[in-house]
Amino acid sequence: MSLNWAPTELAYAIAYGATNGIGPCPGTNSVARNLVYSSLASYFNLTSPPPNRIELSDNVGAERYTSVRVPHQRKSFYGQGRWWVFYAAVVGESNYNLSYVTSHDNGLSFSVPTLVTTVPFVDASWALKYDSGRTNLHFIRIKGTTSPVYSGLEYRLGVPATDGTIAWNGASWQQVNALGNYTADPSVEVDSSGNVWTAWGNGNTTANTLVNKNSATDGTWANASGFPVTLTSSADGRMALLASLTNGMDAVTYKFASTNTQAISYVFTNGDNSFSSEGNVTDTNVNATIGTYAGVGRISCASSNGVVILTYQDTNQVIHVKSRGGDGTWGSETILASGVNTESSPQVALNGSEVVVVWGDPGKGGIYWSYNNGSWSSVSNYSCGIIAPSYEHVLIPQECNGTSMLLEWLTAGYETAVKVVPYR
Repeated sequence: MSLNWAPTELAYAIAYGATNGIGPCPGTNSVARNLVYSSLASYFNLTSPPPNRIELSDNVGAERYTSVRVPHQRKSFYGQGRWWVFYAAVVGESNYNLSYVTSHDNGLSFSVPTLVTTVPFVDASWALKYDSGRTNLHFIRIKGTTSPVYSGLEYRLGVPATDGTIAWNGASWQQVNALGNYTADPSVEVDSSGNVWTAWGNGNTTANTLVNKNSATDGTWANASGFPVTLTSSADGRMALLASLTNGMDAVTYKFASTNTQAISYVFTNGDNSFSSEGNVTDTNVNATIGTYAGVGRISCASSNGVVILTYQDTNQVIHVKSRGGDGTWGSETILASGVNTESSPQVALNGSEVVVVWGDPGKGGIYWSYNNGSWSSVSNYSCGIIAPSYEHVLIPQECNGTSMLLEWLTAGYETAVKVVPYR
């Protein structure tokens, strides 16, 4: 057996094993430490309960947003028999290493980090979409690292493998939006034909919402005819969530930067080759106040087989969920929770026909969720036991696998933590 770990990590594992017996490392469980334990346990045929959590990054003070701030952006997924978790770590005043780790044993251990690229800001400057049917990973990142920081947008295609590696298509990133153009909080989605769509705020607090579509499917980028499209007619500071439809794309826009309004849906139908507004699709205003750690709007969506699931937190701190059927009709809203923390930031994940909505309540130190496989369940929770000041932490779920989901949150020590838990 060969262990390629840093001497300090080996010393930690050996010292802990000598004094306490071999087992998962207590307290802060770094990736390397838990890999040491996992390897030793496998070699010596030991059994022990899995760690309470895995922390992916070291406490370096400034690293405090990592990957859990913008609910409409996806950062992790399940595919090829593994969980894949992407996160960023500070390496300077304006550059952050974006890396990923994987777990093949449902969260018991995670691999050592693999560097993907650098980004200008740790949380809102990148997003990904895994196309499980085609086993393709579509990656969007903001390029600019100098003023304006949020400048330019680039795309890359990768193919995740069962061994935890990613084969990237080509040697370079593909330009989507040129440097010098302010690009805020991008989202990315794949339509039924395998074409990639991305949306972003083309400006800061006075942003128009822009949507672009890639006509190529080979890893290069070529704007589809008529794209990019400006959805909003005035510079009103809107972001957009994308959801794939059977015959097009749904873009749900919302204001941000302390302006709370209802969300508006725009639908693009293949054949018509244009977006049409469906008007307001939320009953109440979306909480879009920028918090200490909850960036922009508390809203997210997901889609499958043409059905869109939308969840949001309103200005009265109530969690709502609703759906758009395959016939294009939006249903009535269901309230899942009331009186939540101002930065609870709900996110929705899909597992086949099941829906799971998850939100955090930093004031209570827990992650809460409800699932629907015919009707909404009572609320369940996972007590993190590590969340400090009530306003400083956002908790975000990721995609589901079987009856398990990956939870990701920011700890009191400003580290990204993950935990695989059953949702029912």
